[in-house]
Amino acid sequence: MFRAGRRSSSLSREETAALAAFTATLPPVIAALPLRQQQVVIGRYYEGRSCEELAQALAIEPETVRSLLRDALANLRRSLYGPAG
Repeated sequence: MFRAGRRSSSLSREETAALAAFTATLPPVIAALPLRQQQVVIGRYYEGRSCEELAQALAIEPETVRSLLRDALANLRRSLYGPAG
């Protein structure tokens, strides 16, 4: 999982390479999401973490995780099906 509060510019060389390799395997619509939305989608649907686990890992409130997931899913629907989807 990505570390809370860290930007890609502060990642080590190994972390940057791992993030690049992982991102390359994501469907393009997920890779196009804002980073925070990517983090919660990956954590929830790829890693199977609960909202509470994600909140703790990302140092945010569980409600913020739910809001990020809701926004991410709306963005994915728009990307896949257009504005009316």
